[in-house]
Amino acid sequence: MSVSVSPAATVTPAPAAPGRGVSLRRTSSNVLWNLAGVLAPIPAALYAVPRLITGLGLERYGVLVLVWALLGFFALLDLGIGRGITLILARRPAKDPAASFAVRRGLWSLLAIGVAAGLLLGLGAPWLMEWFAIPASLLVDSVASCRLLALALPFVTVSAGLRSILEAQQRFPAVTAVRLPLNLVNYLGPLAVLGFTQALLPLSAVLVGARIAAAGFYWFLAMPGLSSASAFEVDGRAVYRSVLGFAGWSAVSSFLVPMLVYGDRFLISALLTSTVVGLYVTPFEIVSRFLLIPAALVGVLFPTFTGALQGDRSGAVRIFSSSLKATTVVMFLLAAATVALGSLGIDWWLGAGFARQSGQVTRWLAIGIFWNSIAYIPSTLIQSTGRADIQAKLSMAEIPLYVAGLVILTRAFGLPGAAIAWSLRAAVDCVLQFVMAGKLMPECRRAATFAVLTTAVLSLLLVAAVVSI
Repeated sequence: MSVSVSPAATVTPAPAAPGRGVSLRRTSSNVLWNLAGVLAPIPAALYAVPRLITGLGLERYGVLVLVWALLGFFALLDLGIGRGITLILARRPAKDPAASFAVRRGLWSLLAIGVAAGLLLGLGAPWLMEWFAIPASLLVDSVASCRLLALALPFVTVSAGLRSILEAQQRFPAVTAVRLPLNLVNYLGPLAVLGFTQALLPLSAVLVGARIAAAGFYWFLAMPGLSSASAFEVDGRAVYRSVLGFAGWSAVSSFLVPMLVYGDRFLISALLTSTVVGLYVTPFEIVSRFLLIPAALVGVLFPTFTGALQGDRSGAVRIFSSSLKATTVVMFLLAAATVALGSLGIDWWLGAGFARQSGQVTRWLAIGIFWNSIAYIPSTLIQSTGRADIQAKLSMAEIPLYVAGLVILTRAFGLPGAAIAWSLRAAVDCVLQFVMAGKLMPECRRAATFAVLTTAVLSLLLVAAVVSI
């Protein structure tokens, strides 16, 4: 499948707004704020989870985990509209009437998505809880919790759009000011309620209340910056259609990328046996947590790149190059530490038997995560040009090749073969992302070439270490 770089799929541009120069210091500060919002709640989770398991018991805790999972899933259910909002506002002044009209339409669309999802979840709660094999003693409480959760979904989806407004305006301290308490309440809220009751409904109510409160804070922070756009509906509708075009391809990517990232575990179960899937999934879930770092970075880079491309392309190149260097250093150190010490950590956590069977899987996956983390940077640059279709088309092309490689290597080498296939797919995808980024923005080709060569050399060192162990 060929991927064109013609402008057919781009979002409608606007004349460059003044003052769009890129500040490396400001970008670094925003990244630190974003990282704080993502990483700071981890100690709270480490503290709360064992106590929740002890206080609730495994069955009730399992239901709470499902509530967390549903909230996390529906938080991603913006179908690319949130990122489309960021793209538009990063290109146009916040008070631009057409942009404001498009953003408001986007928020209404997100509200409609949330209402529809809430209705489906509320009506389907009994069936869903039975499908999850919830124990009969907890079924009534679980269904009630699920229906309460359904009431929060419109607030969850609209929050994604409101947060996108703040990100487009580079207001990451404000985003963190809402996100950090929300993430803390996610773990500490149920723990506080546990001191009074073990019932699931009050625990779920705390989580729902936190989402509603977060939506209110996001609204208070984001909406005053928008103008009323009623007198500019024709132009605004055109911009909104371009947002939907971008969002459509983003939604396709949101469907395809998880197939590439998580589909291997289903094939492993079919090719080997379901009893060994845990030996693959557990180390994957551990090393994939490293991706929180590049994810926090690109949350800042997307609006930064988008704004810079309107008037400061040299600034975009500087940020692109600096981001690659920083990500390469940090992620290589994490990958090297995992290759050298990963088995010891799993031995301490899960026992020597588990570590012995999953050690090589962990090491190979660490190399793939290294490539995957580097790919975040060119992928974000591509989307900043409005070309969300490129990621979707690359994923379409990669899926059949990856499945073939996964089948061959898993049959030949077992679980380590599956990890090698995943890592090879990540490396190929990373190189393709750099190639497409270089075509769209030739000024970045030198930095892209250097990044690919550096990552390849460092990966060979990691491979040599894995083979020698």
